Amino acid sequence: MSEQKSFKFIFYASFQDRADSVALELLAAFQIYCKANGFKNFELVLRLSKEKLNPARWDANYINRELNKHDIRLIRRVWVCGPPTMNETFEKAFIQRIAAGKDLPNGTYEIL
Repeated sequence: MSEQKSFKFIFYASFQDRADSVALELLAAFQIYCKANGFKNFELVLRLSKEKLNPARWDANYINRELNKHDIRLIRRVWVCGPPTMNETFEKAFIQRIAAGKDLPNGTYEIL
């Protein structure tokens, strides 16, 4: 399998509601396009806290559960961009995972 065909981009987006969102229509349309055309290399995971859509808090437990859904050896990069509290939560979870000797290599992630 070529590198291009094995690439998958999983996009986690969290907003209070649709009115608070940025580029949500574009992301949703892209996901629909990919599914309609049989592309399996894009997935949108959306959290709209006020609308109760995936209302689970994105804490360290949630982050680890999500990482564990995938073959960590295949994860090349993780980018996190959000409000300071969310960025800090992700960074702490990644640092704890690395410190515990788990399989997320240091340098795999960037907090923007």
